[in-house]
Amino acid sequence: NNRNANSFFRLAIKQNDEASFEIFNIRGQKVHEWTNLMSGVHELTWSCKNSDNKSVSSGIYLCRLKGKDTVSVR
Repeated sequence: NNRNANSFFRLAIKQNDEASFEIFNIRGQKVHEWTNLMSGVHELTWSCKNSDNKSVSSGIYLCRLKGKDTVSVR
């Protein structure tokens, strides 16, 4: 994460599913999320700000994609 740039994510949600995409800091605290993502391809842009619209520090962040029956963490 470079706090002066955006991060981009491309997600594919399977048919008849709904998902959320969450970003966590290394301490496990959720810093941002997108909810109610319906089936299809989504291109998300994260401005490296938390849910309160405050810039986050540079570092390592984890992403979690949660569907009805699946969870993926990167």
